[in-house]
Amino acid sequence: MLGQYVISITLIIATMIVYKQLLFMKNSPYGFIKENKLVIEFPDGQVTPENYQHIKDEFRNHPGIRAATISSSVPGRWLYYWRMWPTGEEIEKTLMVNCLQVDYDFIPVYGLELIAGQAFDPNMSDSTNRGIILNEAALKAWDWESPETAMKKTIIDNGFPVTGVFKDYHFKGLQNPIEPMGMFLMNEDYRYITLVFEVRAVKEVMKWTKAKFEELFPDGVYDYFFWMKILNGNICRRKESADWY
Repeated sequence: MLGQYVISITLIIATMIVYKQLLFMKNSPYGFIKENKLVIEFPDGQVTPENYQHIKDEFRNHPGIRAATISSSVPGRWLYYWRMWPTGEEIEKTLMVNCLQVDYDFIPVYGLELIAGQAFDPNMSDSTNRGIILNEAALKAWDWESPETAMKKTIIDNGFPVTGVFKDYHFKGLQNPIEPMGMFLMNEDYRYITLVFEVRAVKEVMKWTKAKFEELFPDGVYDYFFWMKILNGNICRRKESADWY
């Protein structure tokens, strides 16, 4: 009897721990806007610097879609893992940095908070958009005392300027520590499009985007996932989900 009692108490405690962890995962902020986003993966190599703007415009051409952005990755997906260092400090301060390429709309679409510098801007010169935008974790790893200090730095021997600093967000999930991360302006690897949709139009948007995908990529596989905030506050997922949601 005593053994059964101990087992029962142990199971109850374990259940409570798991429940608290689930509540934490559900209610804790991720640091980016995840609601009402449909993410579609493009067929490998079929979106190029020459046609990406046309394809982006085609997907935006529905009244239920409010915004779009194309990037090499999205939260919860694989990132480049590049070796980087402040210019002139390769031996002392080399780090492995998570990186992705983004277009001009990625930062506003995902609601990332810039705390220094500026986002990539089509109205700015190529030299201004040439740099890297880093997260707070990268600054901490390199022992830079402030975002203002970071804005005076360059990266690797090619001297990529640091043009902005954004507030940390959980790009690998709440169960993982936030690692150093950097963003470059898109020039290849057009892998994902993120569409911001109207909740009331979700069914129409899903049907329309599938048809649009098949029109643009007749030999491709329509692979997608999305998050949507519904009335009870839960996050609803369709088809597949990033493994940490």
